[in-house]
Amino acid sequence: MATNAYVWCAGAEQGLDTIPAPLSTLAHAAGRLLGIAPIATHYTVDMFNWNLRDPSLPPLADNIDILHSFTGTPDETWFYAVTTEIEYRGGVSLQHMLSAIEAAAKKDSAGVTAALHGVSASIEASQAALHRMHEHLDPDVFYNQIRIFLAGWRNNPNLPNGVVYAGVDHEQPQHYFGASAAQSPAIAALDVFLGVRHGTAGDASTAVEDPDKKTEVHYLQAMRHYMVERHRAFLSQLAIEREVLQHFLPESSQAARDAYAGVAAALKAFRDEHLRIVARFIINPARSTSCPPLFVSCLQPPVNATSLKSQKPNKHATKSRTKNKFVSCLFRAYPALVDSKVKGDGGPAERGTGGTELVQFLKDVRQDGYQRALSTLN
Repeated sequence: MATNAYVWCAGAEQGLDTIPAPLSTLAHAAGRLLGIAPIATHYTVDMFNWNLRDPSLPPLADNIDILHSFTGTPDETWFYAVTTEIEYRGGVSLQHMLSAIEAAAKKDSAGVTAALHGVSASIEASQAALHRMHEHLDPDVFYNQIRIFLAGWRNNPNLPNGVVYAGVDHEQPQHYFGASAAQSPAIAALDVFLGVRHGTAGDASTAVEDPDKKTEVHYLQAMRHYMVERHRAFLSQLAIEREVLQHFLPESSQAARDAYAGVAAALKAFRDEHLRIVARFIINPARSTSCPPLFVSCLQPPVNATSLKSQKPNKHATKSRTKNKFVSCLFRAYPALVDSKVKGDGGPAERGTGGTELVQFLKDVRQDGYQRALSTLN
């Protein structure tokens, strides 16, 4: 997180293109230890960045304290807490996936059906958690204050030549994607379990790349390198093990096939919810011309959700709270945080923090995944 705080502390349009050696060497060493890129990722802001408020309770958003944040706002900590809960829900779904594969190996249709219902229930719980993002995250705060710190330096016009990590990598410019939901091992596991490899023709085992969707498949495959090594290994093994389920489903009971289709439908509904989140927190603010520049701080002590249940965040109070003694640097966050590349119809193709043209990419992933998952039943 410190690398992103340093690079973006002067502003979205004034990204610093060299990270000094004392910081870059530490980030590089930590990245090598974990097997991930030396940049803020889904792991560093979410999965490795929390404690339980009550250890006797599960890691749900209301029971999660965030350790580090960029802005110190409760909006940012809520954003991370909800995302962390979704990973927890994904862990529950993994248990059901493995149970379904084990039951398929035994040709147990009833066992497969029950396990698949468990996967669907876990996805639905993840969708419900994602919907809670609206409770304590203000769109203006997210778009104008938080989002810039999650951006990377690959496919980013504000840093077209990447960033130099002084003292490492022969001081050659590095190009890394920013933090992205595509780096979630839980969501990736669902696609693998359903036999989906996006942007390809056919299922994952006989895939041939569709030239029209190379960007999609290449980006999602690139996101594997932003996951820790043991998670990448698990996804690779899951792709092999799930073939047992794929071969069994055509001869299984109608109930099992319906349950499998239910998993595909639940994942599509989750992605529908994600698109609604993107529309509210990214697309709508990007289109607004009334958003004034905001001052925000780098690496603020986080304000956790101790009072969020009873008090709705006030965006004006949020702005004033950033102007306190903990401020280490300030910048103006302009509404066009990354790319406003114009498409043929004249509308902006807003990019995500990972560097993708966001809405069309997410729509393609949603529909492509649903159709390819159902093809397993044929």
